Amino acid sequence: EVGEMIAAVEAKSPELGKRMRNVLDKNCSRLNGLSPKAIDYSKKCIHFVTNVMCNLTLGKQLTYEEAEKLHNAFQ
Repeated sequence: EVGEMIAAVEAKSPELGKRMRNVLDKNCSRLNGLSPKAIDYSKKCIHFVTNVMCNLTLGKQLTYEEAEKLHNAFQ
């Protein structure tokens, strides 16, 4: 999904697409060597952060339910 989004951005702005792909590659390299469970948890965290950022941008109400779930899963 992310690769498709970056491809769409590259079609409109090759330089921005290149920067996005570079960030994605670096983020993926950080996951190398982690356990599948750790990778899954990190994906959940980034999904949560992205959701919060979108809600803040759009002025939507924030809830702490998902943050509490992630916190409890980490413990």
